Amino acid sequence: MENIAREPVFNLPPATLILLLLLIALHVAVALTNFDITPFLVQPAVFWSASFAPQHLFTLMTYQFFHASWLHLAVNVGMLLAFGSAMERMTGPVWFPILYLICGALAALAQAAAAPDSMGAMLGASGAISGAMGFVLWRVIHRPKMRVQLFILMAVVQPVMALAAGTSLGGEIAWVAHLAGFTAGVIMAICWPKNLRPHD
Repeated sequence: MENIAREPVFNLPPATLILLLLLIALHVAVALTNFDITPFLVQPAVFWSASFAPQHLFTLMTYQFFHASWLHLAVNVGMLLAFGSAMERMTGPVWFPILYLICGALAALAQAAAAPDSMGAMLGASGAISGAMGFVLWRVIHRPKMRVQLFILMAVVQPVMALAAGTSLGGEIAWVAHLAGFTAGVIMAICWPKNLRPHD
């Protein structure tokens, strides 16, 4: 963590920078064109109607790149700057986007499983960013007792973050997606080889 602490605040690693610019560019493009993003979002009832259909599996990735409002985008961009960049410095520019997107996909699956009949559309990078948060916090906290306290704290903080971000699921907050994304990130941190350097 010493190398991370010495990095300049705005010296973003490449994958994080690309993700950040892509999120902003897509939101601006949608706002200017009123493009219908519904086919790119996860709707649990539609997803489970044919869960292995390629177009439905595709939405597990694409939903992560669209946001419900400028506030929703701003909160996620801020969290991506903090935790996405830290995770990328721990895992490298190749593994980071892979792990990040997997966290987001698992977050959507968990939310869809929790509300299988919902027609609400799920969108936003919050699940993936929660995964990055879980990964980073688990890697920097080494005392077992503090890790238990971390999970208890996140059970409270994640819903608050979800409310602040305004993640949309038919007007509701996708609480389960945030917690599932965070848990996925922690599991990845536990499984991540300790001797694997970021450039490996």
